[in-house]
Amino acid sequence: MTEKNKTASKFKEIELTGKALFLLGEENWIRVKSSKIVGYKHFDNFILFLIVFSTILLTLEHPMMDPNGTRAITLERIDFVVSGIFTIECLLKIIVYGFVINGKDSYLINPWNIMDFCIVCLSIISIVMRDVELGIIKVLRMLRVLRPLRMISRNPGLRIAVQSLINAIPDIGNVMVVSVLFLLLFAILGTNMYKGLFYFCVMENIPEDLQDAVVDKFDCMDYGGEWVNKD
Repeated sequence: MTEKNKTASKFKEIELTGKALFLLGEENWIRVKSSKIVGYKHFDNFILFLIVFSTILLTLEHPMMDPNGTRAITLERIDFVVSGIFTIECLLKIIVYGFVINGKDSYLINPWNIMDFCIVCLSIISIVMRDVELGIIKVLRMLRVLRPLRMISRNPGLRIAVQSLINAIPDIGNVMVVSVLFLLLFAILGTNMYKGLFYFCVMENIPEDLQDAVVDKFDCMDYGGEWVNKD
């Protein structure tokens, strides 16, 4: 294999069209260099590794963890680095493909890129507002758990599976209607078979010679007992 073919095998050819962000043309050196980075064959593998790595880090956090402890501070700093790399990846792709109105390959034309972009924006907001004690900010921090969803946009098999589930929603709805109907029938049957059977009579105030005569709620209340349900 020649040196030229080796170099070509390392990089995916990306066709630059239009002007990204209305500024960067097809020959702009920043855009050309960015396309080399995005087209590098191990670029997506590196991002996938970071997604898995950040997902593992999320499992190490828990609500009872000391926010000023070594573990919490270390995880926070690693999250800053990972979020920064994801932000750089997003910016590189915007420079290469354009943001919205730069042709059919624009970054936000792809629905999966919209999901990636939203997750990155939420991560940035949660980092910038990390010292603000508001309920909405805590929710944004919690939304970091959506980060593993970015694997879907990078795995063709997962994309096909998700799209198949979305396309099957109408049929799944029909199955749910039938399932709910059967659950309703069994609920009605159970109510009729077991209603009142969990109640019992507390006979502390009933004389012992009359306790054998108590067979139902009305006997219990007539003899001075208390009709109660089990916990």
